[in-house]
Amino acid sequence: MVHLIVTVPALLTRKHELMLLCARIGYNPPQSPKA
Repeated sequence: MVHLIVTVPALLTRKHELMLLCARIGYNPPQSPKA
């Protein structure tokens, strides 16, 4: 259970970084719930 508390914020941060990177290069990926 503890690893979930650590992993979820890490995944959200990683996804946020990916979104920022995509925005920087001008790529706008389709939003999907599985992403």
